[in-house]
Amino acid sequence: MAAAEWMVIGAEPEPAPHRSLYVMAAEDAWIFERFADGFDKTQANRSPDLSAMLAQNTINSVFVYQVFEDAGGTNFISYSLDFKCQQGLVSIPEAVSYDRAGKTEKGGAPGWMKVPDNWIGRAEMIACRWSDWQEAQQAWKGVSAPTNKRKKASKAAPTFASLGMEYLGKANFFDTKAIVDLVWNTRWGDAVQPAYYEGTAEEKAAVAAKLTALREQTRGVLNEGSKWAEIAIKLADKAERMGDKFASDMAGVGGMTEAEVIARWGAPASSIDSGGVRTLTYYFSDTQYGVANNRVDILGAGGQVAQTYELGVTSSSRQCSRTLHLEEGGVGEKAYRVFDFSIGC
Repeated sequence: MAAAEWMVIGAEPEPAPHRSLYVMAAEDAWIFERFADGFDKTQANRSPDLSAMLAQNTINSVFVYQVFEDAGGTNFISYSLDFKCQQGLVSIPEAVSYDRAGKTEKGGAPGWMKVPDNWIGRAEMIACRWSDWQEAQQAWKGVSAPTNKRKKASKAAPTFASLGMEYLGKANFFDTKAIVDLVWNTRWGDAVQPAYYEGTAEEKAAVAAKLTALREQTRGVLNEGSKWAEIAIKLADKAERMGDKFASDMAGVGGMTEAEVIARWGAPASSIDSGGVRTLTYYFSDTQYGVANNRVDILGAGGQVAQTYELGVTSSSRQCSRTLHLEEGGVGEKAYRVFDFSIGC
């Protein structure tokens, strides 16, 4: 069971029976990181400040649910929020409302805007300013946060209340009914939760299929992000172990799209598709340098009179191949991406 800790991060001002709360899974496991669409990692590798370039082009995504009390209206709305933490921007690529019969309506605000000071701002706190959030979480749990002994605390650690949040409880991240029930059971005990419309067998099957698709989609985002993060780490280690020029040449190759590969090395000598894998091969010349003792003849009037040796630089060229293996995948932008490589000379 994918249990998550849920927080109340906002509420609309309407009184009962028209109350609504915004809730969010407040653990780093449910914050999904990816690079912005179109981000050129090749250009980033050439940047004098790689960490700053990566931070500016990283998007943190979270899900927020708005749960409604009104029996005759919406049951809940699922918001997908994207944050550009470095720039303080937010986008809502999708907002899906569900009634108690499982019918849906889709909307959203996919453009980028400044983070407002409301429930979205508190979602940003968890998605982007993790250290402040973690201090409040540790204080609530009675855990002392690590401190720098040489630096005196300039202000009290934040609390949930100071951040405008309340702890809600635990519920399965993928079970929206359990999340809605958690709100009713812990916050609206003075009201009667409206019954769900059971519907016909066909309608029940359609609702179940939609919820299953939502769970699978979220699981897919989690698994895909984890998979490509592991590939990036594995190939970075592989490049590092090659040493010298090949290490820098192959830096950051893990997860690169086919377009990024071509932007770095040009069109490949060959491209072969087989079993869902695209193999790109490049050929190049590699020059190796060394040091040798070169014999020098010392000549006199009558010819050679002695010999000596002096150090000289030697060079030799060899033909090499660079092979990259790609498969389709990625979070956000689906494309052929590098999952392995080899170099032979």
